[in-house]
Amino acid sequence: MKKKKIVLLTILLLMINLKTSATQWITLEPEEVMERANIIVVGQYDFSKDPMRTVRRLYRPYEFRISKTIKGEPPSSLLAGIYTQDISRMIEFQAEGGEFLLFLEKESYSKYALPVGGPNGTLMLMDGELFQPGFNHKALYELVEQDIGSPSVAGPVVILLICFSLAALLFFKRLYSKDYCS
Repeated sequence: MKKKKIVLLTILLLMINLKTSATQWITLEPEEVMERANIIVVGQYDFSKDPMRTVRRLYRPYEFRISKTIKGEPPSSLLAGIYTQDISRMIEFQAEGGEFLLFLEKESYSKYALPVGGPNGTLMLMDGELFQPGFNHKALYELVEQDIGSPSVAGPVVILLICFSLAALLFFKRLYSKDYCS
């Protein structure tokens, strides 16, 4: 009987010492995610290469190919961390044609950028639309929705309008200067 108690007590003590790695993410307000992110980009991960091995086991960094920059000045070769529990799901989603809208925090001492608040800063896009909203993703997406489409359209339109205005100004100036000179 005494041996059973010692064995049970030993097992209980061993169980107390076991490390567990459960992570629970808190939902952040969209404004906080926007404020904390110093880089906001749309694009896809390069899953063809093995990720850089790191001591930090919570995330694995992958190269991120940027299709649009919404905020900040990301480096030409951006490494973005993926929460290790999400890697297989993200590979599958991207293989189906999905993209990611990332709200990243890049600290000067870090080798790679991390999504703000884990899944709070990782939004999945399919055909430019929000896919499977979670946390406050819908509200966050609505905050940047107008910025996602505007850089590629607004820039050329403004340049075209300026060129057209200058051409019209020069045309009318030349037209009226000839009338007054003759």
